[in-house]
Amino acid sequence: MRLQRERYGRLLLAIYLASVALVFSFILFEVLDIDGSDFSPPSASVEARPAEAHHDDLKRAILAVALAYAAVTLPVVHRALAQALRTERRTRPPAVSFTPSLVTHVLLPRAGLSDGSAA
Repeated sequence: MRLQRERYGRLLLAIYLASVALVFSFILFEVLDIDGSDFSPPSASVEARPAEAHHDDLKRAILAVALAYAAVTLPVVHRALAQALRTERRTRPPAVSFTPSLVTHVLLPRAGLSDGSAA
């Protein structure tokens, strides 16, 4: 009986060590990727190309048109806003100020203890 337990103990230890080795190899090769299999190999030649000139010319042309459009429209918008502000100042009613006093203190809304809104 004791010989069987020792045999099973050694068998279980061997299975345990094999499974630990498999788990560690999975972590090393798949998770940490120590062999570099997930990365593409570096290319031997690197070539540099100058930027194409017509893209820069097109960008400059669009910028020039945008600036010209802004230069034309900004004074018109400025004049329209200034005129709208002038007419608003003329047509605006005078501001009414209210200063609470003891006489008007009764007019202020109060919540009573019996109201449900005070909760």
